Amino acid sequence: MNHGETSKDRAMRLLALVRERTEHSHEPIFVARLADACQLSPSEAEAAWRYLRDLGVIDTFRIEYTARINAKGIDAVDAQMHLRSGEGALKEGADAVRGYGRADSAEGLDRAREVSKELDQLHTFFPKLTDAELSAYSTKSLPIGTFLQSKDQTFSVLTEDMLANAFKEEADRRKAEATQRDVHKIGVSQTYSERVAPMSEKTESTADRWIRTLKNNWIIAGLVVLAVTIIGIGAVAEAIKHIREGITSGTARHGKSSELAGTGIAKSIPCGELSRVASEPSASSEDVNLEFVNASGNTAKVRWIDETAKVIPSVGSDIPNTMNWTTPTSSSHVWLISTEAGLCVGIVSAGEADSIVKIGNHGVSVRLAPASQRNQVASRSPPKICTEEKTVTFSPDEPGVMQTRPDGQRIDLGDGGGGTRLQKWTIRWNAPAKVTSVKCSGQRNEHVLQENKDGSHAECSGSINGGNDALSMHVVWDVPCDQQ
Repeated sequence: MNHGETSKDRAMRLLALVRERTEHSHEPIFVARLADACQLSPSEAEAAWRYLRDLGVIDTFRIEYTARINAKGIDAVDAQMHLRSGEGALKEGADAVRGYGRADSAEGLDRAREVSKELDQLHTFFPKLTDAELSAYSTKSLPIGTFLQSKDQTFSVLTEDMLANAFKEEADRRKAEATQRDVHKIGVSQTYSERVAPMSEKTESTADRWIRTLKNNWIIAGLVVLAVTIIGIGAVAEAIKHIREGITSGTARHGKSSELAGTGIAKSIPCGELSRVASEPSASSEDVNLEFVNASGNTAKVRWIDETAKVIPSVGSDIPNTMNWTTPTSSSHVWLISTEAGLCVGIVSAGEADSIVKIGNHGVSVRLAPASQRNQVASRSPPKICTEEKTVTFSPDEPGVMQTRPDGQRIDLGDGGGGTRLQKWTIRWNAPAKVTSVKCSGQRNEHVLQENKDGSHAECSGSINGGNDALSMHVVWDVPCDQQ
């Protein structure tokens, strides 16, 4: 920490790194993960985030301390850089400012080369993945590295975010190809219909349709002959015309009524349509409520699919079995329901009225919320929340704790003093519900560098300078009291 720095200096340094990581991505980033690169403590990074949020130069999300650069932020970084010219000399008339340039270390360049190699390996692995696997794991519902290791593919945890983005890009590419094929099929079908339909209309006259009807029903034919004998053919033709018009208009009115009655309720969409669905702009400015009721026997994950057909991991909830979760949403907005492993269970598109979505073992069912609950589902009193906690211990000898490169060598974090080297460790644990706090500690030569939480996932990483002392993780989570 530089004691001559101001809050603005630290915030602008963080903003520059937020831009670097999110300018060309739809996903936000936790500022705690940028603290080391910005030479900030976790509390300084959080204070800088609040400063940038109040300035309006970052987009923020429901999860605190996540950020993505916006247009105003890009302009702010550019303006700061333009205050200097030449070899770092201030422009004439500019105030004294602190520079935010970066000097890449040899270790950083080695990591960049490592990322390129790993991405090349991943691209060769893509043909072996099914569309369902890509769609499920591109949501990052399971760490990408864990999934790849289950397929006998080893990748460094340093590049999991990049690998996840690569998964998403491949899923998007396959979805675009499928869409093009569908458009081509529809175009061919329409061309054929346009060519054949007019011919059918021209070849069958009104008289032909009358004759076909009389031939198929001898009772009607007998009545028509009797009517012609009594009142004449002209009067019979006019009467049939009025009857036909009445039936047609009645059918049209009935069909429209049924259609309108169906638009109020949310709509269930098969998982096979996942690559083709996206939220659409709502025609109504008022929110509707979707209440998800989990009766699957396992935890269900509900995530929003945005207007670009991307699944947004930060918008949604993990719902334990026998529990409910209610969210306000807009009509025509789409939600994905999946298992903890990321496998699709069902897709729901919100309608124009409050609806209840029941999650089962093999799919979802949708029904209209009772009249007494409509527009009140989200406003009812929330359940009383109780806090639970647990301390979990890990040993550096346990598989997966000490982090390694693709060649099996441990990740080196620099000089540990006395001729020793610092090596990276990471410990992870999944709580039964959303984590509210995670605190990790080590002993003697072990140091904690990051403490992160994301939904029910808790994770810490740090350095170790020899030894095999235990690492501790203390996790706190919230759960409705009646579920204890």
